[in-house]
Amino acid sequence: MLVRNLAISGKRRFHGRTVVVEPERLYLSKILEGLNISRDNLIEMSILIGTDFNDGIKGIGPKTALKIVRNDAFQETLDKKAPDFDPPRPVIEFFRSPPR
Repeated sequence: MLVRNLAISGKRRFHGRTVVVEPERLYLSKILEGLNISRDNLIEMSILIGTDFNDGIKGIGPKTALKIVRNDAFQETLDKKAPDFDPPRPVIEFFRSPPR
């Protein structure tokens, strides 16, 4: 679970209008189900887009990454667009089992 807007609840100006911002709970299982992807697909997307641990692939954003993983083309995309990219296994393993 991730809580968004925890520290900024209340009214805020947004694009010329006032909106109420309240804390919101985001559940990984519901998000994955809504996107129709697995946790491993989400990790693959993060590698394509970029994280604190890798730069990602230039020209690939969230929408494109989602299409790539839904089409099971993660490794093919890495091979084609980033042939010098180090094997993603260490990054994948880090996300699967982060240090405590």
